[in-house]
Amino acid sequence: MTGLFPFFLLAIVVGIESFSLVKEDNSIIDVTVDCGANQAANSAVLNILTDVDISAIAKCKNGEKSFITTDSVHYTLPATLTTRDNLCELNEKDGSDNFDIEVEVHYGELDGLILTKTKLVTVVCTYSDHGKDDSGQHSIRDGPQAYIEKQTFVGASVPKADLSLSIQTVDDQDAVGSIAFDRRYSLFGSYTGAQQNVGLKPVSCDAISDDGERYAVLTAGCGDGFIFDRADGFVTTGKTFRSPYFFAFHLANSGNLAFDCNVTLCSPNCEGTSCETVCGPVTSFVIPNIQLEQCTGNNKYQDTCSFICNDGYDKSGVAISTCGADGIWTVPDITCPPKDCGAVLPEGTMSTGNAASGTTYPNVADYTCNEGYTTSTGKAQIQCLTTGKWDAASVLNCVARDCGAILPEGTMSTGNAASGTTYPNVADYTCNEGYTVLSGKAQVQCLATGKWDAASVLNCEIEDSCDPVNRDPVPDPKDCKKFKQCSEAGIYLSMRCPDGLGFDEKLKVCNYFTEIPDCDEQN
Repeated sequence: MTGLFPFFLLAIVVGIESFSLVKEDNSIIDVTVDCGANQAANSAVLNILTDVDISAIAKCKNGEKSFITTDSVHYTLPATLTTRDNLCELNEKDGSDNFDIEVEVHYGELDGLILTKTKLVTVVCTYSDHGKDDSGQHSIRDGPQAYIEKQTFVGASVPKADLSLSIQTVDDQDAVGSIAFDRRYSLFGSYTGAQQNVGLKPVSCDAISDDGERYAVLTAGCGDGFIFDRADGFVTTGKTFRSPYFFAFHLANSGNLAFDCNVTLCSPNCEGTSCETVCGPVTSFVIPNIQLEQCTGNNKYQDTCSFICNDGYDKSGVAISTCGADGIWTVPDITCPPKDCGAVLPEGTMSTGNAASGTTYPNVADYTCNEGYTTSTGKAQIQCLTTGKWDAASVLNCVARDCGAILPEGTMSTGNAASGTTYPNVADYTCNEGYTVLSGKAQVQCLATGKWDAASVLNCEIEDSCDPVNRDPVPDPKDCKKFKQCSEAGIYLSMRCPDGLGFDEKLKVCNYFTEIPDCDEQN
């Protein structure tokens, strides 16, 4: 049987399952079980109501346990689904949500002392979800009677419109009218709902008497041992299932035969027998970023498959899927969050990084060179790798912009960039001997643009000082029409020759241009 989740269940069962024996020789022997509110409650109670003397034991997983009574009418036995306080432990059916236990009742008085009859009753607690449909009722002629078991499902049920169940003849035709004891028949079910790629897995089927009594012919997917062999199940093909063939029968005090069945709806299918659990190959789960690692066994009950995360993702949780008793792989409790590369690679004075989309795989961080720096090697965008580390080999490297040679020196000043000509270094300027600062700065910076700050360059002029011995006029080195002369106060007095004349250094007076040395072609 192939069964791959996600699976869909037709209804929900969380309540009480009960079974009853028919009256024997006008006696009452009713065996019931209270399964508790749900499986998590882990609490059940076996009950017997009788009007005759009985002796009863339950064949528990942890050994036989005797019922107790205070009035010889009501008998009880506390039970549990797991080992607890030496209580009667129910038997789990192939790892499924079905738990059963056999109750052995001895009764029938002989001289009021010896109990001469024995009844074996199997009670079942079914906690899995279920859907339900009935086969319709058929009148049957007299014949052998099956033992009665009473089964009640408590919980919401999906509409029967999606299921079809019928009794069919050996030529696969729906039986019509009365059916005969000496003929073989089978139960046939099909899914008629709108979902695609689904299959039906029978969980239980009951024969129903005219007065509503039930006898379980299929429990937890396997036969009852009377109508169907205990090793037999119903066989699913696609969206249909069929029971083994059986001779017609009827329940006590009932002239009609009817069935109802509870089934699970699985996807994509449940091929095979309901009593043999084969899950089929695992394909995929709706869990991001996982992949199948390996499987053990042959995809049968309790075989497992393990999963790993894709490269770039970290595993969290249990990555195991188990083939369940219902033929469906359990969903592995695994998540695969992306690896986190952490903070972007250290920024510095040369570059700035920004991971706008996050620092997890496979996001990227964008880098830019800081102001005053330009790309040297590497990439402007680096990725968070599958290792959970940033791609350091590709990180952007920046170098300072180079302003080149210092601004031209002249006869008046000298520059020196002792620390280099790159941003943000500076060049130191000094006025040459005999000159003094006129404007600008003694220190000029290499700007972020890669250019020297020309607006701040040092400008020098001839030094304003007087020789106390020589107070003769001297030419202005910047303008041949001007001259300077020390006064008594020792301060230069700047003088200008009249238009058309220039300062004659030899004569120390204003004279015509043609006579003035070093002032040729002055206008």
